[in-house]
Amino acid sequence: MRALIVPNPVTDGTPVLALDARGGFDKVSVKVFSVSGRRAGFWEGESLSEGPHRYALGLNLANGTYHFLVEMEKDGKALDRKAGIFFILR
Repeated sequence: MRALIVPNPVTDGTPVLALDARGGFDKVSVKVFSVSGRRAGFWEGESLSEGPHRYALGLNLANGTYHFLVEMEKDGKALDRKAGIFFILR
């Protein structure tokens, strides 16, 4: 699985999760944290087919640097995780 927040930096609108799900998943979740480790947002989606997907996360975040963790589950088991960094510059 490949997961990115686009555009990076986010200059207008909401962060968008772009991911390529290989094999399909029952659930995807995104946790967003500030650089101090405080949870700044959470997003969850259901049933991903194999292939590329894009989801507007709908998070209203202040300017700054953020870390994200994407977790994919199938049949109640965590199958894949990806972490990264993105920036908000408005």
